[in-house]
Amino acid sequence: MSWEGYDQVLCEKGHHKTVQLGYMDDPNYWGPVKHNEPDVAPLYCGPHWKCSCGAEAIWHNQVDTTNGSFEYDGEEEIRIDGYIELESDLGAKWHECSCGNRHVVAEATFKVPPSRLGRHRS
Repeated sequence: MSWEGYDQVLCEKGHHKTVQLGYMDDPNYWGPVKHNEPDVAPLYCGPHWKCSCGAEAIWHNQVDTTNGSFEYDGEEEIRIDGYIELESDLGAKWHECSCGNRHVVAEATFKVPPSRLGRHRS
């Protein structure tokens, strides 16, 4: 049986990233990992994840895209993959250079979801 998906991650500064499936399953960082299938071992991917800003992860959520991300009930899309819509804290800051290109000078930040959603670093 295959499993497809990715992890949503927030760093200590509120930056949101998506990372390859299983990278966040290090039990030394998050505590014991619980899987629905007892014979499936968690993937351990080495050192603690660091954001591009240098901060460590404080929250993550596994998104399961094995059976797609949405179902349709005839009228609307229903999200089925476990993705958590994050609440924005501060929007990204942009700079427009003299040639007209826009560049991010400060990444957007997001609020950490309540403890009932995803996994929080203890």
